[in-house]
Amino acid sequence: MKDIEGRGTVLNKYSLLAKINIVLGIFSLWFIGIVLGIFALVNVNKAKKQNKVEEAKLLKRVAKHSIILFVITVLLVALNMFVFYSYIDEIGGWNAFVQEMNQPRD
Repeated sequence: MKDIEGRGTVLNKYSLLAKINIVLGIFSLWFIGIVLGIFALVNVNKAKKQNKVEEAKLLKRVAKHSIILFVITVLLVALNMFVFYSYIDEIGGWNAFVQEMNQPRD
């Protein structure tokens, strides 16, 4: 176990990162969904103005980019979970996490 002084600064860093990542984790799927929707609408509107061959190409591109953005979203959520679980491990488990979250901040 680390000394108390060094552990406090590490815990503050992990606490801040964990809180930021919780918020990002909650909103990342919504944000990516909105981006995917806007991207798809723009490309579909462009595709409607083109001839049929171009429309098919643009729609394929929309599908490909949607899948790529979904994979990026999954990776971001996995990164958020990794940082959060690193914080849980650093403070000594779930019980310590619950106790720390219940403590009033100065």
